[in-house]
Amino acid sequence: MPKDIAAQKGLIFFQNVGAYGVKTITTESMKKFFRDNYNLSFMYRTISPELFLKKMITPQNIKELKVIKNIKSPDLSDNLKLGKGHEKEVRIYSRLSRAEKHMDSLFEKFRYVAGGKNRLFEYDNSKFDNVSVKVDIGGGKTRTIKLHNLDNLGIIEVIPDSIRMSNGHPVAVELINYFVTATRDYLNVMVLTVSR
Repeated sequence: MPKDIAAQKGLIFFQNVGAYGVKTITTESMKKFFRDNYNLSFMYRTISPELFLKKMITPQNIKELKVIKNIKSPDLSDNLKLGKGHEKEVRIYSRLSRAEKHMDSLFEKFRYVAGGKNRLFEYDNSKFDNVSVKVDIGGGKTRTIKLHNLDNLGIIEVIPDSIRMSNGHPVAVELINYFVTATRDYLNVMVLTVSR
């Protein structure tokens, strides 16, 4: 959308059922619909990389840190081959210190990398081109988050056990209140005002 045209912002909530979701199908259909019928661009992004990091990655739920360094071959003839000329060094850290000082430093580095697609991640006395974090999202499930690609990722809101009934279903009124509160928090981060 041109910068001189006011953009409308909002939130879209999707429900995942098991491993399946409808986000990609829905957003691609919406892009096509708005483009074909109204000549408008429809874009979706995470609310804010900072909020995404706060909601999705916590010291308690990190399972693994994976970093990749691209190493260019010193032999010029290697670099002439298509798709060749470099190797990758991959390191996986699964036993991270949970000490507060270490986690604060790690999260500061996460925020730095998430702020730009070409930023290097410095860890363990090395610089890495790519970094991903595997986190526990509850229910025995994990999610791998590539920190250079936060714009198109969605925040997963896990329904708190405190609003579930004995059969596992949420209490409707408490669920609505939970999402109204979460939505207001998101809108505040998006610098929008909420009026009733």
